[in-house]
Amino acid sequence: MLTAFHVPSNSLVQATWESSFRELASKSNDFICPYCTDKIHTEEIDKSHPVFPRFREGYAAHFVCKNKDCPYYLKHGANFDLRLHSEGCHYLKEMMKQKEQTELTPMIDYPLDLSGGFKSKRIADVYLLLPDRPLIYEFQKSAITIESLHERTSDYHRIGAEVQWFFNGAADIESNHQWCEENLITYFSVKAEKSVSEVAVGL
Repeated sequence: MLTAFHVPSNSLVQATWESSFRELASKSNDFICPYCTDKIHTEEIDKSHPVFPRFREGYAAHFVCKNKDCPYYLKHGANFDLRLHSEGCHYLKEMMKQKEQTELTPMIDYPLDLSGGFKSKRIADVYLLLPDRPLIYEFQKSAITIESLHERTSDYHRIGAEVQWFFNGAADIESNHQWCEENLITYFSVKAEKSVSEVAVGL
């Protein structure tokens, strides 16, 4: 995962290679998993689901959960796809900020409680709470079914969010494009083979 809750600062923080985060991580181990706990936005902080930051040359900086029941349990950013996903989310974060012309800061891997939906909790790739609506960018590289597209989008729509999909790799296929055209009007194809710095985004 790219984001965790930092207990001392009472805030969500993003794992990066920047010196400010590396310094923070070296001084504190008080990070908890935003996926495993429901109490990160309350006064009663649940510390039973710790995560720890990982830094390895050539890998994406990330957090690893210690809870065996968590989908992020010991999930390391070790391969190219995860590095590209991390770079893609950071790229889209900056793109979102510029496109919306806002001083607000989009968040990566933002946890959302969605009771009554297809899933009770989801992690939005890039999330921004605008004055009139939440805005979510989803960066999808691995294959995804139409059913999953529908369920994830529907869950986000339950909270009034505008959802924009960015497809790359195995997810950048005609059936996904067609579903978005029929249900969301638009979609984006992201062309990147080695680095998101090479990204070309277009309809």
